[in-house]
Order: sequence, then structure tokens, then C-alpha cells
Amino acid sequence: MRIGFVLYWCVFAFHLCKADDVERTETRDGGRRHQWGPGARSGSFVSDSGVQASNEHILLEACNNEPACLQDRVGLEAITQLHRQLDDDANGNVDLSESDDFLREELQYDSGYEKRQRAFHHNDDMHISVKELWEAWLRSEVHNWTVEQTVEWLSQSVDLPQYKTIFLQHKVTGATLPRLAVNNMQYLSNVLGIKDPIHKQKLALKAMDVVLFGPPKEGSRWK
Repeated sequence: MRIGFVLYWCVFAFHLCKADDVERTETRDGGRRHQWGPGARSGSFVSDSGVQASNEHILLEACNNEPACLQDRVGLEAITQLHRQLDDDANGNVDLSESDDFLREELQYDSGYEKRQRAFHHNDDMHISVKELWEAWLRSEVHNWTVEQTVEWLSQSVDLPQYKTIFLQHKVTGATLPRLAVNNMQYLSNVLGIKDPIHKQKLALKAMDVVLFGPPKEGSRWK
């Protein structure tokens, strides 16, 4: 009887340890999913003073005293957040493997994304910092889209033409798209009045793609 009692507790302890291992695995996996999932996109901006100071320095260096650029702190905060989402190991730079993971896992590219990845790593720069990403964004074609071009992208690429009037009313240009890309609730819900969570998610993914990797494949329509 004593042997049976000991065996019972051994089996119980084994299952307890196994359950603990499963829980730890799920926690790790859950952390990964959270990083790439909607929670990562819709999170609020980091208000850390160090990040703010760094961003101010980036604005001064990259904007060449252009008032519109110097005042676009919200845009830079959005670019900083996008960079953080790509920078999986949090070392301050986005490398080739991280952009590859992002294109395949987050933006769901199965194939044909190599050209977009090369555009991101312009001049074969294998380690993209926040400053480099911001400077690339300022030079990009998408950043300079007019309201009309942005509305056409909304209708043709995002396939949400029902929001054309809202985009026209609020003069949404290409320079505004980083705020859509990070699913900025204040802007999407309160300013633009877009409430449908599926539509907000779709807008975020499509905006994320063009902000980071350039115009859609059928991009000739937006030139």
C-alpha cells in the first residue's frame, strides 16, 4: 500500500511539472504573438524621456530646418514604434532576418517580397536604425503622396472606398500614413471616426506595408 502511495505522488509530480513546462512554453509563444500581433500595432507610444530626446535630435539632424518636418513629432513617434516592431532583438537596428520575418509573418507575404525587402535595406544597409528609417521615409515616394493619391490608394489597394470622403475631409496625405500604420486609436477613431476594428486592422497593415517598403506592386498608379 505504501508503494502504491509513493507511485501516486510520483505520477502527480510528473504531471505537475509537465503542466508547468507547457505554461512556460505558452507564455513564451504568447509573448512572440503579442509582439507581432495586433497588440503590438495598436499600443500607445512610448513616452520615455530618453526616446523623446533621441527623437528631437533626429528631427534636428534629418529635417534640414524644414518647418513641416520639424513639427512632425507624431510622425517620427510612429516611425519609432514601427522600428521597434521590426527590431525583434531590441538592439537598435533592423537586420535582414528581422525584415524578412516581418514581411512573411506580419504582412503575410508568401513570395515575391524580395524587391520590397531590398528597397527597405537601401544601398545594402543591413542594419537600419530609427534615424535611417526616418530619413528613408522622408525621401520616399509614399511620404509625398497628395490627398488624391492617398485616397486612390485607399480605394484601390486597401479596398475601403467608403472612407474616401473622410480622407478628403481631413486632408489625409502620404505623410499621415505612419499614424495609420501603428493603428493610432486617437487618430483613427477620434479624428477620422473609423470604428470598425477589421477596417482599422486592414488600414494598419496596408499602411505599414507602404510606409516601410514603398508603394504597392501596382505602384505606377500612385506616381
